[in-house]
Amino acid sequence: MQTMETIEDDTVLLPALAADKIINELAVSFDRRGTVLPVADGLAEKLAGKAEHFYQVCEVFRDEISGDGNDGRDHLYAWMQAGCVALHSQLFGLTTAAVKAG
Repeated sequence: MQTMETIEDDTVLLPALAADKIINELAVSFDRRGTVLPVADGLAEKLAGKAEHFYQVCEVFRDEISGDGNDGRDHLYAWMQAGCVALHSQLFGLTTAAVKAG
């Protein structure tokens, strides 16, 4: 089995920084609504790790992340936003409706 390169090796994207940005944006959004978003230790690393895993195993994801211009970055951010909601649902029992409602 051939070892794939990482997102960082193949693109100019830094998954850990993107994950941290997404988490911070979500926390600020919740704070503006008067709700505290619980952020688990290592959440950014978990999101970045999941992105790296999908990059290794999913050709479609790999193609989208390697897109031209800002397309790759935009796709990674959107994927991480969805992943952050999913991880919070698992870690804190939040539902999608609760996350949308803030």
